[in-house]
Amino acid sequence: MDELKIPLSLLAPAIDVDHLGFSDTNELPPLEEPLGQARAIEALEFGLHMKSHGFNIYASGPIGTGKWAIIQKRVKQVAASMPDPSDWCYVHNFLEPSSPLCLSFPASKGREFKQALSFVIQSLQRDLPLAFESTKYLDARAKIIEDRDQKKEALFKEINEEARTRGFGFKEDPVGFSLVPMRDGKPIRGKDRETLTEAEKDAISEQAKILEGKIREFQAKIHALDHEGEHQLSEMDRQVVRAVMHNRFAVLRDHHQSFPEVLEYLQKVEEDIVTNYKDFLPREGPQLALLGWDVRDRKPNLTRYEVNLLIEHAQHSGAPIIDEPHPTYANLIGKIERKAHLGVVYTDFTEIKAGSCLRASGGFLIMNVLDLLRQPFSWEALKRVIKTRSVNIEDPGEFLSFSTTGLKPQPIPTDIKVILLGPPHIFSLLQIYENDFSKLFKVKADFEVDIPRDTRQEQLYARFIAQLCREEELPPFGADAVGEVIRHSLRLAERRDRLSLRLSWISDVIREAAYWAKQDGRALVSKTHVETAINKKRHRTNLLEERIQEEIQEGTLMVDLEGETVGQVNGLSIHLLGDYAFGRPCRITARTFVGNEGVIDIQREAELAGDIHSKGVMTLAGFLGGKFAEF
Repeated sequence: MDELKIPLSLLAPAIDVDHLGFSDTNELPPLEEPLGQARAIEALEFGLHMKSHGFNIYASGPIGTGKWAIIQKRVKQVAASMPDPSDWCYVHNFLEPSSPLCLSFPASKGREFKQALSFVIQSLQRDLPLAFESTKYLDARAKIIEDRDQKKEALFKEINEEARTRGFGFKEDPVGFSLVPMRDGKPIRGKDRETLTEAEKDAISEQAKILEGKIREFQAKIHALDHEGEHQLSEMDRQVVRAVMHNRFAVLRDHHQSFPEVLEYLQKVEEDIVTNYKDFLPREGPQLALLGWDVRDRKPNLTRYEVNLLIEHAQHSGAPIIDEPHPTYANLIGKIERKAHLGVVYTDFTEIKAGSCLRASGGFLIMNVLDLLRQPFSWEALKRVIKTRSVNIEDPGEFLSFSTTGLKPQPIPTDIKVILLGPPHIFSLLQIYENDFSKLFKVKADFEVDIPRDTRQEQLYARFIAQLCREEELPPFGADAVGEVIRHSLRLAERRDRLSLRLSWISDVIREAAYWAKQDGRALVSKTHVETAINKKRHRTNLLEERIQEEIQEGTLMVDLEGETVGQVNGLSIHLLGDYAFGRPCRITARTFVGNEGVIDIQREAELAGDIHSKGVMTLAGFLGGKFAEF
């Protein structure tokens, strides 16, 4: 049996700190390469540079292996050398207002376009009223009205002369004018009509019919003059509007000659301003008694000329990197917000907000797969974005056949590299049960939990400790303290020839050791402080272990450490309590006897019994078999 015993030196290997080659971590250079994870980094490099569709990345590994930090560092290096993505804007669709249009601009040019168009609209609000109040415009308008009135007056004189020649005059009444027969320049009254002969009456009727036709022609000419005058006035107004805004829009068009969609939109804006130029003029109207609200003070709604700058990028900023901690549907895809006015809820294209998929367009989107799968609609929405390479901002209520937005924004093209972080079993489950997963996430970056132990890796471990101390302004670690951290890493790896890559756990030990060094008033962290940090952390979590040890000491739990007993051995059951594990001694017994099975547990056979009941019956069956078995 002695050859099976394990020496204590192998269970708790000592670290030769003299071979580390330094006295404290201040002497070490910073860590320039990740600690271990060569396989994961190789897969990550391939996935980041692979431009074909579907080569998104799933970073697989348990929590604490440094996935996020390694991915962030490498993605930043790749993103810095990539071209700047485009700015995206939503603008009003004058042909179909419920479907806002999207416009694309080079990086930082979207805001320039928004400010330039806003300046044009503000200048028109200022200059158009002045143009319509100018003396030149008022004189031209008065000339058109005067010409129209002169023509109408000439027509009225002509019809009046025609009526007088035929023996009629005009009488004004509430509904207009009516014909009145005349004799010797005086109207023929009712009693005078009785003195008329039948021939005279017939002549008057005949002349009246002729005049009625002439009057209808007169009225048609009057309406034509009014229509012509209004057309001339409107055309003059449009010419004034075009003259005022021509130079302003010409400058905008010159700056965007290479963007056909922008030029087409500017043409639509010009046409709409010409058609609705009165929105830029002061309003006239009666004051309402309700709450003293004055119609004349209400500003016209010029929202349709605004630009909703959805995505903006600075020049030479490289590709965007978006880390989405809360991937709800709205945060991932975007949303259409609503406004309330006088109790009425409404929305327009200026209330469209971008999500992470749009903000990451042309770059990288990093998410935790568990956070993504917990949110309704988010996984399906992400798949649609990757498949269609576009983002369609919709109200989630539409998926339930309930919608109140009334907006259908034009989809925006997007090209993103999605990186999901998650445990290995989620990757396996998605491959089995999600048909599209293997098509959309073709690169797996598998992060390891430990690495082989050698001198080089111990040096890198020491440099990792030095880098953390510099970044978080912790006191430096002595060589003995670094050796104790490495020794603790061996225990976490559960092997004397491998180092743990649970760097988040190691980092916590380093931080706690630095804390106890400061509490001790030391400028250098020693081995004692590392041991204190490990023991203090164990003490915070080993309450259950101590209670079990107390029960063993009290005899409640019986464990024999001396002698021999047939059919009985001692065992150790491992209890996992989150980040802490301990062994619980237990007795393992077995009993056998000659003969047939004597006790049948009907409840167990029918699968109706619980664990405690079945255990009791088996214990009783073993006792009865050993006591009364046939020999």
